[in-house]
Amino acid sequence: MPRSPVACQGFFLVFQTGTQGPGSYFSPPGFCSAKSCALDIQQEYDLHGGGDLLAGLFKKMAMGLATTAVAATCIAGSGASVSAQTDASDLPEVQLISDQETIAAGGTLSYHILYHNVQNKNQSNVYLKVQLPAGVEVETAGLSGAEWDAQNRQLIWHLQGASANGAQVLHFNLKAQENLGDWLELSCQVEGDGSLKWETPKVKVKKGVQIDQPFFIGYPDGLFHPENLITRAEVAAVIAHIKKLEDVSPVDHPYSDVPSGHWANKVINKVSNAGYMGGYADGSFHPDDPISRAELVRLMLTLRGVKPIPLGGFDDTSDNWAKDAIGTAKSLGMIDGVGGGKFKPNGNTERQAAAKLLNVGLFRGPLIDGEIAVQQHFPDVLPGHWSFGWIEEASVVAHESLHKGRGREYLIRYLPEQTDPFE
Repeated sequence: MPRSPVACQGFFLVFQTGTQGPGSYFSPPGFCSAKSCALDIQQEYDLHGGGDLLAGLFKKMAMGLATTAVAATCIAGSGASVSAQTDASDLPEVQLISDQETIAAGGTLSYHILYHNVQNKNQSNVYLKVQLPAGVEVETAGLSGAEWDAQNRQLIWHLQGASANGAQVLHFNLKAQENLGDWLELSCQVEGDGSLKWETPKVKVKKGVQIDQPFFIGYPDGLFHPENLITRAEVAAVIAHIKKLEDVSPVDHPYSDVPSGHWANKVINKVSNAGYMGGYADGSFHPDDPISRAELVRLMLTLRGVKPIPLGGFDDTSDNWAKDAIGTAKSLGMIDGVGGGKFKPNGNTERQAAAKLLNVGLFRGPLIDGEIAVQQHFPDVLPGHWSFGWIEEASVVAHESLHKGRGREYLIRYLPEQTDPFE
């Protein structure tokens, strides 16, 4: 069933609701501010009428979190610790996000800061600061809204007039230098009213090569059929394979339309147990239905560990259950529309589009010629087609590559001996 998550360090509450849309997914724990955590609990209580003792307990927890100061064990923003006795209602949600998990020397790293003012009042004096270590240099060209303090090696954003319940995204790029160490670690410090200070968790990027496993093998006829629709069961199989999810026994998430003999029974149970996918309010999963574009975008953000925030989307997404996910993905440059300001969130997803979205969720692709040329594994996916690099990134055999920037994954070599077998 669709699930609405609420997370604070030390407890993880999962409600079964029908409010997030078909097949909605868990958000990863640790991404709500203390205030939004409390309000989410309160909303779930109100939604379900508080008809039992457990709901009453949740309400007390919600009201307690919303009205009292919280200690350092509560989570704010992207899992950042809050100082003891900090008023939870003062804390915005802030997430620091990287587009890469690895980078080559000389490559460009792309970062984003998602800021969400969860208060019902404007914030007029918020500073976001990112301290840059040795080994990277800021690309000042195109840097908007930020001050670069070269002496202290700090990027500083002064957010003036952050509107109540408003959200925005900030972007910056860094150039990796030869003297960059094995790992680059960045965090974002948040300051408000000159006194409140907290910091997001460190985002880590490794310097060097990356090894990627395939998650597509094509059809028995040797073709990929890029324009075929991909089903919810097929997506579940991809996630279970690439995340190496363990078997769950007995079945924790039985669905009325996924009998024990269904080919995807095990993988659906795995992804449900791990929180990547869920079912419908009536207890079904619809395994053989094509997955919608909205569902796949939501899954892509879950893979990335990104909590959606209320950013503008497309002309046809304002009333969609996944509008925040779509708006967030659009603002991060992860998705495009279909023209005319439309996205068609309830439309079905072709296999080639799924290859792109899943790769983006996994910090991968598109694969391009590097030390060797990218092989064509499917006769019906031609070099030069927009989907070629995305499909080859995900197909048939493992490979080693170097990331030199967003959309620039250079192939070094194929690794048939290191390719994980498909079940």
